[in-house]
Amino acid sequence: MAGEILLLMVFLDKFWFGPTGKVLDERDATLRAQLSTVKDGGDELDSLIRDAESLIRGARGEVTALVQSKKAAKQGELDASYAAAKAKVQAETDSAVAAMEKESEALLRALDAQADAISTEVLRRVLPDGVRV
Repeated sequence: MAGEILLLMVFLDKFWFGPTGKVLDERDATLRAQLSTVKDGGDELDSLIRDAESLIRGARGEVTALVQSKKAAKQGELDASYAAAKAKVQAETDSAVAAMEKESEALLRALDAQADAISTEVLRRVLPDGVRV
């Protein structure tokens, strides 16, 4: 009976516990390697995140600068258009004012002529026939 137990122990050790232990050791080594990789990957991931954040900050700065330059250029164009339109309106206004002044002068001369004619007519009717003015 003792021999059978010894024989069973040797058999189980060779064909059962040995391979099972070997599989468990391999799994343990694989898990340790993966855990080590994950820890190293975490450091690498932190480094990549920092790099990505710096790239994003740089890109935001570039975009802000680009937007500001485009905005300044567009504002310059708008200012030039405004100045040209203002000059055109001012010229048209000046021309219209000059035309109105000319017309006003002509109307005043015509009004003066009519006032002279009316006053002469009134004097002619009011004064006796022999009086001259």
